[in-house]
Amino acid sequence: MMSDQEARTILVSVWENNAHEAPSLEELQAVQAIGRFEGLYGSGRAKNNWGSVQCGKGPPCPDNCIELTDSHANGEKYQWCYQVYATPEDGCGHLVRLLTVYRPTTLAALKTGDAYLIAKTMRDTKYFETSIANYQKAIYDNAKTIAKSLGETLMISMGDSGSRFWVIPGMVAVAWMLAKLLKRT
Repeated sequence: MMSDQEARTILVSVWENNAHEAPSLEELQAVQAIGRFEGLYGSGRAKNNWGSVQCGKGPPCPDNCIELTDSHANGEKYQWCYQVYATPEDGCGHLVRLLTVYRPTTLAALKTGDAYLIAKTMRDTKYFETSIANYQKAIYDNAKTIAKSLGETLMISMGDSGSRFWVIPGMVAVAWMLAKLLKRT
């Protein structure tokens, strides 16, 4: 696996071209944490795939995909096709688009630095099947490791599944308005 510093360099280099805005430290730490545990910064089973991004179909896989075994939330194994990318930058850029452009509620959650809200919006949009609590912990633990490795202040919090629940409807409304505005430009 590449170092956290190498991964950050790639993430920063592709962010604005894929998310269409400059990243905050919260966004960088959260997306990097996801790329770290989902795809080992692209050094996992699917070449340059930072987010364990599936191809949207099962085997036989098209040329830009590879067949791998995965597990449903209940532990049942299945075969599926996972995206492969030509470069780490391509895989990282696609992860950024998936979490920002294609999931505006996740983008809003990324801006908060709240691991619970990030995990909840990702699960609500079918990014993963496991429990929100497991994904929340993975985001937080990996962000903590990254922040320590890079000598940064940790900007990601574990969040709270109860007291912040009211924020999600507001984030959805803001994301909807942003999507409408972006379509006009």
